[in-house]
Amino acid sequence: MMNTSRYYLLQAGKIPPPPCPPSCCASTGEIVFNPGFEGSFSAQGVPEGWDGTNVQQETVQQKIHSGFKAVVLGANPSNDASLSQDITDTGLFLPGCQYNFSFFAGGSLADDSTFTGSVVFLDAGGNEIGRTDINIIGQSITAGVGKYYYVITPTAPANLAGIRVEFTKDGVGQVDLDDVSLSIA
Repeated sequence: MMNTSRYYLLQAGKIPPPPCPPSCCASTGEIVFNPGFEGSFSAQGVPEGWDGTNVQQETVQQKIHSGFKAVVLGANPSNDASLSQDITDTGLFLPGCQYNFSFFAGGSLADDSTFTGSVVFLDAGGNEIGRTDINIIGQSITAGVGKYYYVITPTAPANLAGIRVEFTKDGVGQVDLDDVSLSIA
């Protein structure tokens, strides 16, 4: 017997749909806008579609994984840096699914410095409701942008309303970042 009151509330948008079981998590393709940083950059060095501080465009071919551009976190190597993108188009992601997250990164960091790539699940108020981090410590980063990092997130919560992809460089050094990807697993 169908619960008609839940059905009508669902149809009216008063309650969220139930999470999608993994069997119905069909890929919507690439979720990140400008994942290879091939678009334009602002005067402050921030790539199109992204927000950032202490970043700049990279055009040295040996530091680029593919294409003609990458982004450097640590334009001033002594200062912390960040780069993020909020994805709110609900046609691109689904609650109850897992996500593939990957990127290429390299550079030079002091031993006590870190670089972190994160997928942050957000609710309708923009609050964090889940997070998956890839943490790279200074001594394990390599020069160039040839190192590939990859993780599958845990299942996204039922109240997923947005996803933030973010990168932070804490401490001294520079990190070259290219070919960020986020897709339904």
